[in-house]
Amino acid sequence: MLNAILFYFLNPVTIVGCLTILLISNLRINRERRQFSIAIDANLTETVQFLENSLLVGVFASIASLVLGIFMTAAWVNWYIIIALASILAFSLGFDSLILISVSTLLAQVFSAFGHDILPFFPIRNPVQGHSTASGLYLAALVSLILVWLLSRIEDLPVDPKIRVSKRGVREVFYRVRTLNVAPLLVTVPGTRFHDLFGFWPIFKLGDHMFTIMILPLVVGLSLQLRQRLPIELKRLRPIYVTSAIVFLVLALVDRLSQLDRIFAVAGVVFAILIWTYRCYFLRRGQSTLLEMPEGLRVVAIQKGTPAEKSGLEIGDVILEANDQAVRSEADLYAQIQAKPTFVKFRVKTQTGDIKLAETAIYKDSPHELGLFTFPDELFTTEGDKISHG
Repeated sequence: MLNAILFYFLNPVTIVGCLTILLISNLRINRERRQFSIAIDANLTETVQFLENSLLVGVFASIASLVLGIFMTAAWVNWYIIIALASILAFSLGFDSLILISVSTLLAQVFSAFGHDILPFFPIRNPVQGHSTASGLYLAALVSLILVWLLSRIEDLPVDPKIRVSKRGVREVFYRVRTLNVAPLLVTVPGTRFHDLFGFWPIFKLGDHMFTIMILPLVVGLSLQLRQRLPIELKRLRPIYVTSAIVFLVLALVDRLSQLDRIFAVAGVVFAILIWTYRCYFLRRGQSTLLEMPEGLRVVAIQKGTPAEKSGLEIGDVILEANDQAVRSEADLYAQIQAKPTFVKFRVKTQTGDIKLAETAIYKDSPHELGLFTFPDELFTTEGDKISHG
């Protein structure tokens, strides 16, 4: 079992995943400080969630793997590690966990038919036996459910806004959502391939079959750029991933009753691509473009646990008045707050056009710790260019 644990922690997928999410956390903090003078979330939140969520996801997926009887062949493990590593390295450009799983399943099926060494390491020699495609489809169903859970907790992620000048010359903001987990997935691998390659690898016999136990780094995450959606709107993607889990589960069950593994492996890839296509359509067809307003201040971000959050303000709101006085710049806002440094009342226009009131107590003698981020009167973009108000 120690070898299986070491396989997870020393796996390049796990190591690169840890380094990637740490880099993402630091880049976000530096970008926020450059644009807003201070970080919206100065903690390495993505990294902390990487550690916490990976463990929770690993426990859930491992239990489900044992219950469903999921096994992964040496061929599948080969391709999965290669594709997972490439996916993490390209994480900032976009990432899809379902495509990762389904493509690994298809490649393992297709190349196993050659019956000889294809890769210089972890050689693939024997054709895949048993319903390994079904195992890959079961795993895709589990990953779909994990994505539903991650989307349910989307408000826990840093909002990571980026401000730029639109084609109309008006400043606008869009958001990045990035969450990455490399969960320890307990799976069985039939055969003696790893024992043949590494003499120290333990093997077990169950009836007439030999197998080994492996803790595989299961990569699950999201890397999205929201140009026309607010982060909270991503919760609307949950039904499509619930549907995805059901479809992959049905494909797996039908595959177990058939002898058409490669056909179902292709079907899994096609369906994963359809889910990805729908997600892209969803992100591009939104209407939540956040532009700087000629009157009022657009709320770009809110720090957690601050007076701004307790007041009921939300990202996308436009602050029209503070303490019954009109505001159109940060200077106006803080001048009004400074006049009453213990309490503030806002008149706000919501994304839907409704007018609401929001009010909150302010930290004593700390009006600038309101926890509210709007379009700054003056800021520098991530490229170092100055963007002035108006």
